[in-house]
Amino acid sequence: MYRDFTRPGGAREDGFSVLWGRITSKVARVRANIRTEVIARTERDEWYKSLTPALERIEVPMLVCGSFSDHSLHTRGSFEAFRRAGSKFKRLYTHRDGKWSAYYSKEGTQARIRFFDYTLKGIENGLDLEAPVLLAIHDEGPDPIAVVSSDSWPPDNLAWVSLHLDASGKFYREAGSVQTGHCSFSTRGAPVRFDWVFEEDVDVMGPMALRVYIEIAGADDAVLFAGIRKFRGNRELMFEGSFGFAYDMVTKGWQRIAHRDLDERLSIPEQPVHTHARAEPLLPGEIVPVDIALLPQATRFLKGDRLRLQLRGTWHYPRDPFRGQFPAGYQRSPRANCTVHCGGAYDSRLLLGLRPAGN
Repeated sequence: MYRDFTRPGGAREDGFSVLWGRITSKVARVRANIRTEVIARTERDEWYKSLTPALERIEVPMLVCGSFSDHSLHTRGSFEAFRRAGSKFKRLYTHRDGKWSAYYSKEGTQARIRFFDYTLKGIENGLDLEAPVLLAIHDEGPDPIAVVSSDSWPPDNLAWVSLHLDASGKFYREAGSVQTGHCSFSTRGAPVRFDWVFEEDVDVMGPMALRVYIEIAGADDAVLFAGIRKFRGNRELMFEGSFGFAYDMVTKGWQRIAHRDLDERLSIPEQPVHTHARAEPLLPGEIVPVDIALLPQATRFLKGDRLRLQLRGTWHYPRDPFRGQFPAGYQRSPRANCTVHCGGAYDSRLLLGLRPAGN
């Protein structure tokens, strides 16, 4: 309820969850006013924990629909369920199409029938002999450029690479190449950006983890919205996103700065998970590391393509049905100036998993 829906990254969701809460209160006859509780409870307290399932206790076979196209709603929870569920027999079916069209497609229907035939009817159809993950890799748009099998998610043959942020707007593979410096952005203004050009065809897969060293002036807290975009020449390549939005980026993540504590039990290097148990506002002049989890994806980058990281203080798209990603909406940062520190003791970096294209 907290991490996946109403306050992902500690930032209150002010779009779909509002509509969902109203409908649920009427149709499902939920006694609690969910919106009132969410507004009042800024940290992940016992109320949120009471609404969180114990995934490790799930024992039944699972077929998980892992959507790369639903970062604002279902993506994180689906992949987390696959990662942590105690089921001995579990399968992951990934896609970047619209979730309804993917679910009711011919391929999706056949996958479900095979799963139910094997797990419910006991039909020996070879499902148990296949790799558990069906992985759809995308170049742009909803249609995959390749569909491959994998023994795990993320695939275990990825090379995990750190790209180090330089204040000039570039990435460097070697931390020693980064000059000590900083760059700034207004929480209500344009983002700062960092570019990396690929020297070979690669598939970038899995979640990503961004660590940035941040200083704030004019406030003691803010929400950082990080996004990964893909460019070929001067053209941005776009993807299916939540709520039927056809112009989404590769992946994104967002994090409230005051909620920096990590859950050591659930966190892994490529996927930081925060406790959200307490707020630690920043002091004037204080520089702190903030870890931001960017959501799962599987994207092919060709030689010469650019990966662009953008960091800002508001949601990436307008909130209207004509120009933006309606009804997605998230709590804005207060007016402030954020400074990203790079180099030396402030090793701001992006961790991502990749392998040569087609492997």
